[in-house]
Order: sequence, then C-alpha cells, then structure tokens
Amino acid sequence: MKKKIVWNRKTWIRLALLAAGICFFAFLFWLNQVDKPELVTSEGRTFERAQVVKVLQDNIQENGRRYGEQKVVLHMLTGPHRGEELEATSSAGYLFGAGCTPGMRVIAIQSVSGDITVTSVFSADRELAVYGLLAVFGLCICLIGRRQGVKACVGLVFTFICLIFMYLPLVFRGFSPFWAAVLVCVATTFVTLYLVGGPNKKTACAIAGTIAGVVIAGAVATIFGQAAGISGYNVSNIEDLLFLEDSTPLRVGGLLFSGLLISSLGAVMDVAMSIASTVEEVHLRRPELGRRELFESGMHVGRDTMGTMSNTLILAFAGGSLGVLVTYYAYQLPYLQIINSYGVGIEIMQGISGSMGIILTVPIVSAASATWMAPARAAEGAKPLPLPRRIERAVSPAAGFLKKYWKLLAAPICIAVLVLCAGKLYRVFSAYAQGGREYEAVRSSVETPQPGAAALSDAAAPTAEEKFRFDFGRLAAQNPDAVGWLRLPGTALSYPVVQGKDNSYYLTHTFSRRENKVGAVFLDSRIRQGLSAPNCVVYGHNMNDGSMFASVWEFRNKSYFQAHPVIELYSKSGEKVCPVFSAHEVKPDGDAYRLSFSGSKAYGAYLKQMKKDSLYDTGVDVAASDRVLTLSTCVRDGRDVRFLVHAKIPG
Repeated sequence: MKKKIVWNRKTWIRLALLAAGICFFAFLFWLNQVDKPELVTSEGRTFERAQVVKVLQDNIQENGRRYGEQKVVLHMLTGPHRGEELEATSSAGYLFGAGCTPGMRVIAIQSVSGDITVTSVFSADRELAVYGLLAVFGLCICLIGRRQGVKACVGLVFTFICLIFMYLPLVFRGFSPFWAAVLVCVATTFVTLYLVGGPNKKTACAIAGTIAGVVIAGAVATIFGQAAGISGYNVSNIEDLLFLEDSTPLRVGGLLFSGLLISSLGAVMDVAMSIASTVEEVHLRRPELGRRELFESGMHVGRDTMGTMSNTLILAFAGGSLGVLVTYYAYQLPYLQIINSYGVGIEIMQGISGSMGIILTVPIVSAASATWMAPARAAEGAKPLPLPRRIERAVSPAAGFLKKYWKLLAAPICIAVLVLCAGKLYRVFSAYAQGGREYEAVRSSVETPQPGAAALSDAAAPTAEEKFRFDFGRLAAQNPDAVGWLRLPGTALSYPVVQGKDNSYYLTHTFSRRENKVGAVFLDSRIRQGLSAPNCVVYGHNMNDGSMFASVWEFRNKSYFQAHPVIELYSKSGEKVCPVFSAHEVKPDGDAYRLSFSGSKAYGAYLKQMKKDSLYDTGVDVAASDRVLTLSTCVRDGRDVRFLVHAKIPG
C-alpha cells in the first residue's frame, strides 16, 4: 500500500529546496561553458605515471644537497609507452623534479616530436597521499561528529564546488571578482549553515550576520587599499596575472580583495553560528527574558569569541607569509622599508580587515537573534542570568603584593623595554642617515660643472644622465687616503675610494674618518700599485637601505647586469669605463682575491676561471693584457660567502 503524501509546510519547503538545487546545478552547467583561449600549447606533451627502475647517474653531493640532473630509467605505467622502460632526466629544482630512488612512483612529462620522445620527471606521485589525507579527515569528522559530521562534509564539498565551478567561471567571464566572491560566500553560507542548523530562526540570524560580516571585511579592505595605495596588481605573481588579463576578460585588480572575502568566510561563519546558538539556547532556557537581556548574553559570548577568532585569522595570514618574515628578519631590513612594503601591507590588510568582519559580526548577530527570538520587553519579575562566581583561593603575601601593584611594576618595565628598543632603532637609522648625509656632502664638494654647462638653458638641458666629473684634488684634500671614485650609472652607488693601512679600519669608519657602521668603499690595503694594479679589489658593505655596495649584490640577477653593464672608475689619471664580465659567489679566502701572479699565463688562467665561475654569460671577453676591477661585498642570507663583480679596466 502506497504511503500517502502529506502536503504540509515541511513538504513544500523540501520541494522548494529540491527545485532550487536543480536550478543551481543547471546554472553551474551553463556557467562552465566557457571558451578559454589556449595560453600555452600542450600538443605533443602529456603527463603520465611511472615508476623509477634504477638511477643511472645521481646528483647528490657530499653535503646532502642535489645539484644538476639525475639520469634514471622509468617503467611507464600509463600513456602510449605503457609497459616500456625509458631513460629520463630529473632536475634538482625545489619546485620541479624529484630526488628519484628505485621503486619511487613519479609523474613524468613526455614530449613527442615525430619519432622522438623526450621524457623527464615532473614530480613525485602525490595523488595517493592527497586522497589518503582527505579520507582520514573525512573519517575523523564523521566518526566524531556523526550526523553533523556528515553534514559538515557535504558542506565542504559544496564549498569546493562553488569555488571551482562558480567563482572561477564567473571571473573568467569578466564578472567582478569581488561580487563573484560575495555570491560564493552567500551560497556557501546558506547551504553550510542550513545543513548544520536546519531551517530555523537561529540559522537565519547566523546567515544574515555572516554575510554582513564578510561584506564589512571586504569594505574595510577596499578602503584601506585605496588609502594605502594597494591594489590587486601589487601581488607577487602579477606578471602571470597580467598575461591572463591581456588574453581573457579576467579583472586582475579585484582578485586580492575577493580572496580576502573567501578566506575570512569560515571564521566569520563560526562566530555567527556560535552567537546565534547561544542566544537561542538562553531563550529556550529563559523564555521570559527580553531582547536586551538576550543581546547582552550574545555580546558576552561574542567578546570571548572575537578575541580567539581574530587571533586565529591573523595567525593564518601570518603563517602563510612566514617565508617573507624570515627573509626580512635575516636581512635586517630597516623599519621604513618593511612597513611600506607591499607584502607587509597586504598581510596587514587581510588580517585586520578579516578581524574587523569578525568583530562587527558579534553585535549584528546578537541584535538580530535577540530581536527575532524574544519579546520586546522582559516578562515581569524576570531576573538577569547569574554570572559565574569567582573561586577565591588563598594566595601568598608575595602573590598578593604582585596582584595589587602589578600595574605599577609593569609600567616602568614596559617603558624601559620600549626605550631600549627605540634607542637601538634610533642608533641604526641615525647611522644610515648620518652616513648618507656625509657622502652626499663629499659628492657635492668634489663634483665640478661640465664645460659650458652654465650656458645651457632649461629648455636646452640634456635629458640623459649628465656625465659625472670630479676634482681629485678636492677629494684628496679631505682625506689623503683617497685614491679615486667609483660609480655605477643609474644607481645609488657613487662613492669615493680610499686605501687604508689595513683592511679593517674603513669597515667601521667613513670617508671622513668618523666611526660609523656604514664604513667606506676601500681598496685592498695589500695593493701597492693603487688603482694601477692588475687586480684592483675594492670592498664595501651591503647595506640594508640600498646604500654602499648594495647595488653590487643585485648583480646576482642577469636582468640587473643588462640594465647596468658598465662600472665607472675615476682616478687621478682619468676615467675608465669598465664593462662587467663576471658575477659570482666565493669563499672569503677564495682564489678570486688573488693579487699577485707569477706571469701572464697564471694571470690569464685566473681571468678564465673568474669568467667561468660567473652566474651568467655577460658576453664580455677578457685577456691577460687587461686589468681587472673586483668589487666585493657580503651576502644577505647569513652564509659565510662573498659576492664579487669583476669588470675589465680598459687601456
């Protein structure tokens, strides 16, 4: 006998939800019919599973690190060469390749061109590990949460579907990333909270508070971004995104703020549901309480929750940027550089904006829940909820003294710590500023105007960088140790060169012989021929504020060399334009610091080795008849190595 359908309110709600679900997935199906342009060609290239049979040539070094490539034999598990054994290479990169061992499962790239197939290892096969972790997570949440855990898993799957099949197609169709994120947040909030709380007033209040909190977080981030000059174009992978923007309708500028909405959704949703559940529970226990009393109950819980959840959100963003924080700490970057960098500004914006959304969600949900669930006024004779009493414990006299006067003791300690920190920061920044002013004064005092420069009008002034000229006599009058001037056009590197009696004095003294950690640019004291020596080794500090030899450190990037291919060296005998032919790292006692040679053959071998050690080919040839200018500075990652730039001194 068939069961008769009862057409009540619950049945109609279920039918409405079923119809809404069908319409939603039909909308997703239509939305994903996106014609995406082919940004890179994948013709003839496939990714296949394989297993390492043996290692023909390993690339592991004595220090345990891998350099270069491995040569391995792979047994192909999928693809057109399935079952065959092929030779392949595996790079030692941190993002690509893998340290292959026999029996290891890997993902191989196969590139086919005619009858030739080239195979290389893309990465280790992590698919099983990923699915295994997901299975353990799902099992734990279902076993502990039981029915609610199953609902939570369904909510997570729906969230994933919204991100992949709704947000991404929307932004690729040219829809605003911000409003696409709002739409995703609304859909995810409705489904997740409905599954957790069911169709009731509590869920409705939590949904309203969540949406309001997320929108507030986005609004705060947008306002801060406009005030601080931060946009979606100030992210690390902007080059890739700009390429996408040129090839698709994607709006790159809104991705940063839309990401903030999505990342803060979970924390805001948690706070909203916690407060709505608390207010509902209090109302069920004490139905005679009015809106004011329920609102205060929600606020009591919210004040505790907002502190922990804000901390969670900020730590989540900070944890994602630990690599940047470690780099800043290691390089001892100045405060002004750190606080004004885009990376720090973006992390602050994300953490604080998300926390603002959490904080303002508390009164919104408390007010909405109290208004909807309770009468306007408390019933006559209703008493406020009793607060938990504090447990009085016996304390020692010392503990009692500290409890009574801790503020008086803490204040001077905090002030002393702040004064010490401020003093240290002041000394650091003061040294930088003093050194900068001093060298600017030296530069101004020795520069000489170009012939005929006074006759040039502003309209006729050259637009290119004017040729640097200086008076060596004025320079030597200020410091008899002066031997010349060093300049890297287009950069801040423009300093006098001195030569002391040893190689330690000018590490801590400026050109004017004032003690300062900035130091000076100085020629190796062991050189007797001055700037006429075969190898003129010049030292300078790699300062965090970009002064002194910080520009030398930048030569580790070939693009920097291409923008600054020559170094200008001025001495009493005239100007030399020195093309750079090598840039590399060495040990402090390495052969690169060699100053004397037994003959032209030994000197030629030295030059050949320096050019071979270069990080890149500069295209500049050097012979035993050439003299060399060697600039030496330290590196910023704490290693006991030095960075050298070699340039050929003509004539």
